[in-house]
Amino acid sequence: MKKRLFLKLSCSLLSIVSFTFLTIPKGQVYAAKKNKPNLIFPVISDVHIGGTNADLKFRNTLQDLNCKLPNYNAIAIVGDITDNGEANNYDTFMNILNSNKNPSAASIITMGNHEYYSKNSTLAQCQNRFISKTHMPALNYDKWINGYHFIVLSPENLGKGSGVVVTDEQLNWLDGKLSENEAYNKPAFVFLHQPIPHTVYGSDTCDNVENPDELTAVLQKHPEAIYFSGHSHYLLEHPRTMFQNGFTMFNTGAIYYMMSEDDNYEPNTLAEGLVVKVYDKKVVVKCREFSQHKWVGKTFTVDYPVTFKPQDNKPPYWHSSAKAFVNNITKNSAAISYPKAKDNTLVTSYKIVNKTTGTSYKVLNSLLCTEPDYHTFDINNLTPNTNYTFDIYAVDAFNNVSRNNLTVNFTTKTAN
Repeated sequence: MKKRLFLKLSCSLLSIVSFTFLTIPKGQVYAAKKNKPNLIFPVISDVHIGGTNADLKFRNTLQDLNCKLPNYNAIAIVGDITDNGEANNYDTFMNILNSNKNPSAASIITMGNHEYYSKNSTLAQCQNRFISKTHMPALNYDKWINGYHFIVLSPENLGKGSGVVVTDEQLNWLDGKLSENEAYNKPAFVFLHQPIPHTVYGSDTCDNVENPDELTAVLQKHPEAIYFSGHSHYLLEHPRTMFQNGFTMFNTGAIYYMMSEDDNYEPNTLAEGLVVKVYDKKVVVKCREFSQHKWVGKTFTVDYPVTFKPQDNKPPYWHSSAKAFVNNITKNSAAISYPKAKDNTLVTSYKIVNKTTGTSYKVLNSLLCTEPDYHTFDINNLTPNTNYTFDIYAVDAFNNVSRNNLTVNFTTKTAN
């Protein structure tokens, strides 16, 4: 028997849907319940209210989450919620958050370095303003949500630039909190604005955690921990969005603007964050681009009890038949063309070495589009009537460099 009903198919459209009533076997009903997550929460960072169009991008992000995941249990925002830590920035942030998030979802908010940028304010005044405006219980606090532990650290002790030194008191507090009701088969979620250097994508730059060994040592005592950081604004399309080193780490992207390797700015419409789904024996993390309402990058899974996969160490390569060539040779320039390399993860850049002079160049692949089959790189400022040799190496997402390389030899034209 068929019936016609009006169903809400999207957040803004009403459609007439025809469907047939079916008898669902009990086993399928049980499987559906079993596959339902115990907990869902988005993780975003670097909202920067006070910056150009930041309030609009934040509102759009929350509305996209409501449309895609209307019943999420909590929302975590990992620092730099304001651009300069002023009271009016906080007021705007909280008004947008409370007006657009799922009303029943708990808020997990972390302080960032930009919350310290208020003019004529002391360190203590900035910290007190964060607590009073966001209504968080403290700079460092924890919450239990649906039986899962959320642990928040704020950058109390700023280091060089925008980095942070995690204090001994914070390290001891974190260790104690991770030990509370600790279970080897159950995740605990840790939030700090700055990443640990040379881990997730974007952490290879400066101004991150400045005492990484001490923080890493605490987290490695609790391998079930998952550590979320922001700060870099780096894209989530990169395979190193997740990184493991005795515990698990995630880059959380950014809402205000996005960047990629060597601090290149990406289109200012982009806003990216994570969606975390927690099941009995695994945590699944997906990457969301909110302005285009689409999933991007990889879907990451952390199984419990945790078994850490070794870091990728397979270098990129070219088949033996691959060749590079050179054209458009003048007295001062030439164009080198070479085929794309192959890799088991992702080739992110190429290193082109001028063996004649020792100079090297870095050519980046875009994470936002498919790599072309061939690249062409223009070399300038060459010397006339000179023999040159250039070697080309491929570099992947985990900084593995190809063992084999492509080579071109040519002679620039004579002056006049």
